[in-house]
Amino acid sequence: DQLTASPAEYRDSEFKALLAALRPTHGAQWRAWVALTLCGTQGARQGAVLHLRWEDIDWTASTVTWRRAWDKTGTERTQPMREATKVALRVAEGWTGGGAGWVLPGYGRGASDAPYTIQALWGALRRAEQRSGVLRVPRRAGHGLRRLLAGEVNDLTGNAKLAMDAIGDRDIRQADRYLKPRADRLREAFEALDGRDA
Repeated sequence: DQLTASPAEYRDSEFKALLAALRPTHGAQWRAWVALTLCGTQGARQGAVLHLRWEDIDWTASTVTWRRAWDKTGTERTQPMREATKVALRVAEGWTGGGAGWVLPGYGRGASDAPYTIQALWGALRRAEQRSGVLRVPRRAGHGLRRLLAGEVNDLTGNAKLAMDAIGDRDIRQADRYLKPRADRLREAFEALDGRDA
């Protein structure tokens, strides 16, 4: 009857190290760089990111729409694009020409109509972890980037509901699985309290 712990989050320094280990100018690495950027900056699930189409990007409104067909909960949502997301999408546009089709098209024989695969993304993530020295933690993968965004929004706002909204999860009961204890933030809070009391 032992409960399984929810997967760990990546921290911001790890996220930056992973992206630095991938080159958006490299033909074999740009897809993973874009996909991980979108997972970490928008909090979307890997499947939704891999099935993003150019028609889902509204440059005028600066929004991205995640389609219900590719969402685990069957929910369609539109969210504002972050600046790093815009940069990543411009990189993908440079490689694909943008306009229509998959933002992250597959490659290789028979992949012309298919998106980049989850297996390819996981492999690229593992190699980026090795190159960057980021510790591999079982089950962390793309969900660790969703947890990163939820934690960052929660730290910034102190609002767990907003943190869950940022990653498109409507069930506030899931906050305990997504918002990880951050010892460094607790230490900072205690130091601030001690300084105030001095």
